[in-house]
Amino acid sequence: MKNITVCNILLNIIGIIAFLAAVFIWFWVGTVGLYIASYSHQMNKEIWSFFMLGIGIIIGGIVIKIGIGIFRRKRWSRKALLIFWSLVSIGIVGYILLNIQDAFTDIEEWLDEGPIWLLIAIIGILHVVFLNSSTVKELFNNK
Repeated sequence: MKNITVCNILLNIIGIIAFLAAVFIWFWVGTVGLYIASYSHQMNKEIWSFFMLGIGIIIGGIVIKIGIGIFRRKRWSRKALLIFWSLVSIGIVGYILLNIQDAFTDIEEWLDEGPIWLLIAIIGILHVVFLNSSTVKELFNNK
């Protein structure tokens, strides 16, 4: 019983973080992204910058939909988060391994961003482990 309560609290925190991430994405698209897109359009660049803003809005919508699914304990939202964090973790570990020689040639530059990427990968791996636990699966199977 105690384990289920802790899992419910953690899932609610994950849902809140999804909402905050979507708000941040939409805020960025509406401010910095729009400014960059309009500047690149004035410089006779391609219209791709506006297309990328549209993709950002869609990604924000997907993230908020996943957050709602987590609050409602929908199975598809757990699977979506598993896929997302698996891809992110694998991508970051691959990025770190491909750039490991930079750590030996310029350690200061690697220390500027390497530990942050490593932390994000660890958070992703912990998400995958948590979402695959039997208690969490049970919570999502009930609804």
